[in-house]
Amino acid sequence: MKRSVLGVVAVLGIAVAAVAWQRFGNADAIERSGKAAEATGQSGAKNAGRSIPVVTAAVEQKPVATTISAIGAVEPISTVLVTSRIDSQVMQVHVADGQTVQAGDLLFTLDDKPPKAAVALAQANLAKDQADRDQTAMDVERDKPLVKTGAVSQQAYDLAIAAAKRSEASVAADQANLDQAQLTLSYTQIRAPITGRLGVVSVTAGNLVKANTTNSNASSGAVTSLVTITEMTPIRIAFTVPERSLDAIRSAMTGPTPPTVEAFDSDGQRRIASGQLSFIDSTVDTKSGTIPLKATFDNAAFALWPGQFVRVALQLGTQDNAITVPTVALQAGQDGAFVFVARPDGTAEMRPVTVARTVGDTAVVAQGVKPGEKVVTEGQLRLMQGSRITEKTTGTAPAAPRADGVASAVSPT
Repeated sequence: MKRSVLGVVAVLGIAVAAVAWQRFGNADAIERSGKAAEATGQSGAKNAGRSIPVVTAAVEQKPVATTISAIGAVEPISTVLVTSRIDSQVMQVHVADGQTVQAGDLLFTLDDKPPKAAVALAQANLAKDQADRDQTAMDVERDKPLVKTGAVSQQAYDLAIAAAKRSEASVAADQANLDQAQLTLSYTQIRAPITGRLGVVSVTAGNLVKANTTNSNASSGAVTSLVTITEMTPIRIAFTVPERSLDAIRSAMTGPTPPTVEAFDSDGQRRIASGQLSFIDSTVDTKSGTIPLKATFDNAAFALWPGQFVRVALQLGTQDNAITVPTVALQAGQDGAFVFVARPDGTAEMRPVTVARTVGDTAVVAQGVKPGEKVVTEGQLRLMQGSRITEKTTGTAPAAPRADGVASAVSPT
């Protein structure tokens, strides 16, 4: 009985202790939470009143060139694979690897002894048959009056005329053989058919060469192609643009001068050359939805090299009164592009914009901002709607223009 009473008293004591801890312990926790929240609020209020330094740029309204950017490949207008036109032996090489040659320059000299012998033989045959022709012609002239007197029969006279005609035909055949022999002799001097730059000279003196044989159809041990000549000036760049631009390109081609095409290096920062659009393909590629184009460049300084990949910018005119902002001001959000506009009251406004296109370090905005407003170009990552801002100056140079419409920062010098 005594033990039961003690057990009940112990249970009651534990229950009273739990109620007391819940009442007074939670009160302390609530008090501590309230103090922490108050401290956080005070800190937030303090940060909310602090201005964020930013760099701004004015929204401008100005003429902007209408361009289409693409990746192009440099290709020569003409490429000649030089081969021999006769079976012979190379006697002399007059050029070196990579040399620039003019049309008509002597490249190789082949063995000319067999062709010269053929020319001499053709000349001798011609001389012999010319003598026979002259003899038969005199026979005809001598027999002609004798036929009238009956001293020479008509049959004999007809045979003399036939012999004269055969002699004339023999002379003509001999002359053709002589022309062919002289033409073959001319093939012993291989000259440049176009002006251009040589590739690797694949033959040296003493090698045998075969007539009109290239590396693709060679079946013997003789040297085939001798050298390749690539035309460097002028030169072309082949590229493709979306078919939606076809109407604008065709309209630009109807102007007094073809549209200008500028070539940039692979980074799009340095302009290499400037040329003109010279070709629009007659068919749109249905698989890619693009139209192939080609532009021609003078390339006097050899700035463009066959096989080189470059960025090209096709100029289609100028858009007047275009509203522009620096491309560095554009930010990407879930709902599209936006900018931070610096309000007159010293706060930032997050404003959606519609970007029509970019040209170098400039973005053409179709909707969202007005000329004269200021957009933040540096410090956007620390901003939110309504943030207090302070404009500051910067020593950073403006972004360098690029062919692909992407801004590229350039350090001041």
